Amino acid sequence: MTYLDEDALAGLKSTSRERKLSTAERIAIYAFHLRGVPPKLIARTFGVKTNAIYYITNWEHTAAHENAKNAFASYGEERVWAEIVTPAQIESINEGMQKLLKGQKLNDSGYRRNPRRSPRARRTGATLETPEDPSNGEDGRSSAN
Repeated sequence: MTYLDEDALAGLKSTSRERKLSTAERIAIYAFHLRGVPPKLIARTFGVKTNAIYYITNWEHTAAHENAKNAFASYGEERVWAEIVTPAQIESINEGMQKLLKGQKLNDSGYRRNPRRSPRARRTGATLETPEDPSNGEDGRSSAN
């Protein structure tokens, strides 16, 4: 009889999946949100979709929001702005706000996990049907139908 490897299972449970944003970045996102920065600018700065920003900032029922809120409260606002938020992040946010004030586009293509240069391939059911050999049947249909 084969047994389940309990040690490997315990190791898998203890390791978390790799995420796009670190904890520090999530706290910085929450700090920018509290200052009133639009989610689109925050998403552009951190290279994620706007929906990810909403999970951290607006949707109180999510764990991401609760964790960012608690971490921000435990660090304190002054410490977050001094130690966690980087000058590059502030510069990117300021640049985006200046562009929006001037009515310019942000020139971002949005975050895409799999950038595509060409359209997606068609599904197999959506392919163009070709006429079959008329010798299979009298009306042009195969005998398998």
